[in-house]
Amino acid sequence: MLVDYVLAAVHMHWPYAEEEVLWRVLSAVKPGGLALVTGIEPYEIDIHPDDGARRGATARERAADSTVLDIEALGDATALLARRRSYRELPQAWVERELRRGGVKVLASHTFPMVLTSESLTSQLEFAKSEADKVPDGELRKALVARAARLQSEARALRGHRRARNYALVVQRGGG
Repeated sequence: MLVDYVLAAVHMHWPYAEEEVLWRVLSAVKPGGLALVTGIEPYEIDIHPDDGARRGATARERAADSTVLDIEALGDATALLARRRSYRELPQAWVERELRRGGVKVLASHTFPMVLTSESLTSQLEFAKSEADKVPDGELRKALVARAARLQSEARALRGHRRARNYALVVQRGGG
């Protein structure tokens, strides 16, 4: 069974039900059967522009980190101001802990670098703008759209941000 990025969308449509969805999906795996669980590590786990200088990051890399985090934050904030929910990524460590607690064995795990292109960042900004359309306060709505436009120009200047990552877990359901 393939559990492909489903947990990230759960929060938007069924708040705080990530565990429930995970177990409903994995209960469809026969005992002893295998599943591949994939996800995106939340950006803020790997991207820390404030401590970039300590890690040897250049000013350009720190600025790119800041742009990526600002785009993510704008989407989340705009959704909340529209009285709606955003998606949220779940850390690999949380997923592994939840799986093990339920008796599912993690057979292998791997992380993959993820390139955030200007197109993928633009998609996130489009989400923010569509949510801004639903913000009741007109002045705030205009300010959010203006911020998205400024971030759009920053996103275009990036030539692919490479510090985000995906993960994949090969798991086996107990009882087999």
